[in-house]
Amino acid sequence: MEKAIVLLASSLFLALFIERLIEMLKALYDVVETKRGRHARWNDLAQKVANQLYSRMTENKGDNKFEDFHLKLVSQYLFSNHPHYQGSLVVSSDRIRTIFMKYLAKVVGVVLGVIFACVTDINVFVLVEQSTPRTEELPQILSTSWLTGGFGVFLTGVIMGLGSGPMHKFIVALERARRKRKNTGLV
Repeated sequence: MEKAIVLLASSLFLALFIERLIEMLKALYDVVETKRGRHARWNDLAQKVANQLYSRMTENKGDNKFEDFHLKLVSQYLFSNHPHYQGSLVVSSDRIRTIFMKYLAKVVGVVLGVIFACVTDINVFVLVEQSTPRTEELPQILSTSWLTGGFGVFLTGVIMGLGSGPMHKFIVALERARRKRKNTGLV
């Protein structure tokens, strides 16, 4: 039991560490971007997105389903509360930057999570295998033995890289499954 607690605590600690490291890298990137005056490239990108949106909307003029779908799809980039545009929709360079940074942070986090999981050989799926008794009634497809190897370490790294929230939810799900097995007499 102590080994399981150490394993879960270390995986949660690494997930928190990765989150904080990503936050520091984002702050460092913000400083570098500001000092080098690279904010103009987000305005250029916003203009390109606006041109693409305009051309796609004019190509499919009259197709209400496409226009509705396209507007819902790109609404994350649009901004209507700008004093110089009197309520018309404009593409927000700030939103494009925010979305880009969010996805970049997730990718970097997952890569770091997988690296940390491989280096430390953390695999939380081993707990599932250890807490599930070997019985003849358990079908092979339901066995988690394929997760106790390298693939389990990879998935643990992905979960850790997504942050402490997903890692905590995963730990809670493991605990719920363990309690359920205990209540049904499988453990």
